[in-house]
Amino acid sequence: MAITVNQQPSAYQPAYSPLIFEATSTQIASANFTYTIVCTDLITSATETFEYEQAPVTGELVFDAFDFVNRYIKNYVPNNVYGFQKCTDAIRKIRVNIGETYGTTPTYYVGSNIDFIVWNGCVEYLEYPNYDQTDYVYKNSTNNYKYITSDTYNTLTGFYTSNKVTYEDKSHFLYCLSSEDNDLEFIRINCYDSSGTLLHYSDIDNPYEAGTNYLDKFVCIDVGAKGLTEISSGLVTGTYPILTSSVAYYDVIDAYTMPPATARQNVSRFYIGCEAKHDLYTLHFLDKKGNYETLHFPKKSEISLEGEKSTYNQTPYRLSSNTWAYSTNTPNKRVFNSNSQKAFKLNSDWLQKNTVEFYSHIVNSPSVYLDMGSTIGLIPVIVSNNAIPIPNMNDRNLRSIQVDIRYTFKETWQNG
Repeated sequence: MAITVNQQPSAYQPAYSPLIFEATSTQIASANFTYTIVCTDLITSATETFEYEQAPVTGELVFDAFDFVNRYIKNYVPNNVYGFQKCTDAIRKIRVNIGETYGTTPTYYVGSNIDFIVWNGCVEYLEYPNYDQTDYVYKNSTNNYKYITSDTYNTLTGFYTSNKVTYEDKSHFLYCLSSEDNDLEFIRINCYDSSGTLLHYSDIDNPYEAGTNYLDKFVCIDVGAKGLTEISSGLVTGTYPILTSSVAYYDVIDAYTMPPATARQNVSRFYIGCEAKHDLYTLHFLDKKGNYETLHFPKKSEISLEGEKSTYNQTPYRLSSNTWAYSTNTPNKRVFNSNSQKAFKLNSDWLQKNTVEFYSHIVNSPSVYLDMGSTIGLIPVIVSNNAIPIPNMNDRNLRSIQVDIRYTFKETWQNG
């Protein structure tokens, strides 16, 4: 046996982008030759074997592990849970073994194991040829402080993301994929009043920062107003409650114990939004990198109730005392199935061009939730839009985003 693997995925690879292996063998001229690939999900130990014929003329193997990985990877969003959470099933270690089978009586020859880690992200088509895992994987030993988000349009010097707005009883999620011991030790929340005076700070420890077990290293936390209000006091050191009526905005800071506590990276600044004039709607949508982004809709929205009925015809006549007649209140048509579904037309606040472009990915997202607050939680919805207009690069006007959503369920009514 002589298998040479010439190409394989990086140690960390987005699950929904190509996961390419290229290999060659010195045995391709042997009778009954095939490449035998065994894929294993190392969490469940589930395996699958693929038999591939050699490529014509050149004789190599090109294998994409996506079809196998896709069966096991899932998305994770915290649903009314607070503090740091592991992104369960959104990260997995995969083992691929490329062997070969050949001979008059075909015999399988095992290859070498290749392990790599996938998470529930993908890379855009134009970006994939230049994929570099250091753009995604946090590593404190090299000062590579990265977070899983597409929002890198800095509107405040020294911060990782653009400024954010949060509202009472609404979430906002921060995701981080790391690999080393003591990565993302804790986050510090610095709270300020409307004049910019620091009121207090509060720290939230990451209980999964110690060690290098990859299952503990993809984490997220709700850092929106809901998350910081509903978090229990036992998870917070410093001032509690974190958000008081005097807080106008707060900074989310990735910090570590020096001592004293020191900032690794200022992540985001959140302004506390005033009570909206109209009903506020908040959507969380799965972004291409595997995290859930948040978009608020504080402007006037429209709600409609769409009904759907199935009917059958019947004769109104009835036989009574040898008389065949009908009553005027007897229906000629009856409803045997009736259901309804709410539809929403939502309008965001005014946004800058690059922010509109960032949030426009909501129309591509396969997973969107409506935030119904700390009582009901996150409700899955479908976005009906096929497109959102993006301003051109010379357009400096503010724009609003309008999306149409509907629940994924229908209400069933009494039938006639």
